[in-house]
Amino acid sequence: SLPSTGCSFVMSGGQLNIAGTSNNEFMLINADDNDIVATAGVVNITGGNGGIAVNGKPFYDLTLANNTTHVRMDRAVNVTNDLNLGTGTTLNANALDLTIQGDFVNDLGTYIPNGNITTFNSDNDNQEIRGVEDFGTLRIENIHSGGVVSISAIGSFTDVDLTGDLEVERGGLFLGK
Repeated sequence: SLPSTGCSFVMSGGQLNIAGTSNNEFMLINADDNDIVATAGVVNITGGNGGIAVNGKPFYDLTLANNTTHVRMDRAVNVTNDLNLGTGTTLNANALDLTIQGDFVNDLGTYIPNGNITTFNSDNDNQEIRGVEDFGTLRIENIHSGGVVSISAIGSFTDVDLTGDLEVERGGLFLGK
């Protein structure tokens, strides 16, 4: 927990493993956006129930693992690389926006958008959405030269359902298997 704006969070590699159960937040970062830097490394949430309340972009790679992990977003979340949901995990966006600059891989977990906006906006690579079947509004803003966001199936996840809009603002969208 970094509860005040005078704190800073820097992650440049390695792993930060978080486990346990909380009625409040697993991870609380109230530092100013400029004081939060994640240029590499993986944040693994590996069990229990709780929320994440973070400012800025504290996640390079964010992974939810183990069948007992259920995470609720308590603020909008930015992942500067990949988001991975493991088998039996749940990420509840709680109607808050989720921005991903890498890939979103759902390996038989559950993503609950609750009407949020999920944005893919890489500036240096193509992106992939695998196994994610539900979105509120899906926004594509891939500004990489010739950038494409591809959607593909994993296991029984073969359809993509939108409860909001499909917004392709920059880059392309490829639907395949």
